[in-house]
Amino acid sequence: MHHLGNIYAKELDEKALTYYDAALAIQPESFEVMRNKGLYLKDMENYKDAKVCFENIIATDDHCEECYFNIGNIYIAAFRDDMTEFSKDTTMNRALEYFQKAIELNDQYVDAFYNTGLIYEHKGNRKKAIEFYQKALVIEPMHEPSMDALRSF
Repeated sequence: MHHLGNIYAKELDEKALTYYDAALAIQPESFEVMRNKGLYLKDMENYKDAKVCFENIIATDDHCEECYFNIGNIYIAAFRDDMTEFSKDTTMNRALEYFQKAIELNDQYVDAFYNTGLIYEHKGNRKKAIEFYQKALVIEPMHEPSMDALRSF
């Protein structure tokens, strides 16, 4: 059932949820199913429920750096230009907290370093952005997004 959920998720078809939920009814603790359901919900812009999926995993494994990273990505995805300044700042700060937690759990998490750099760049802190892009490149010297970001400065 999980695999059928993945197939439908690739097509952004709402039937994916039916299969993910059926798989979770059989294996409610399945990390893989819950993660894939959360990623699907994020792609469908159902950020609230996507975040709940990752929080459910964290409730049983608070060392899941991928879940913290994914919640950070949910905050980034939820960001909108028409938000109030307070909401924009809050959204970016929450994303930053989750990326920092992912890095705390895995100091080799290149994408968490890169996304942290993106947030600092968005906030106008070029120095911190460059610092995090460079840290990503120390971990993965050919990390294309970090190289592209540094070229833009």
